[in-house]
Amino acid sequence: MFPLVFSGMAIATGVFGLSIARRGRAVGPEAGSFFAVLALVSVAMAAPLLVLRVRALLGFFQRAVQIEGSIKSVWLSGRVLLSV
Repeated sequence: MFPLVFSGMAIATGVFGLSIARRGRAVGPEAGSFFAVLALVSVAMAAPLLVLRVRALLGFFQRAVQIEGSIKSVWLSGRVLLSV
């Protein structure tokens, strides 16, 4: 989420010249590069966590046991009732 927000701020300030008020001070177009650096840093920090999360999910599905059945109902909370 942070990379998207920082990228949006970099585009808004650097490309479109949007002025943003921060603590009573206006942040002008020169802050575009600052937000671009923040976006890159947040991507660099989040990428390893994303890789770990994907590996954990893939490992979970590889250890799963396949069963035969049909779905009877699905609840909004994520509960699924099966008939085997």
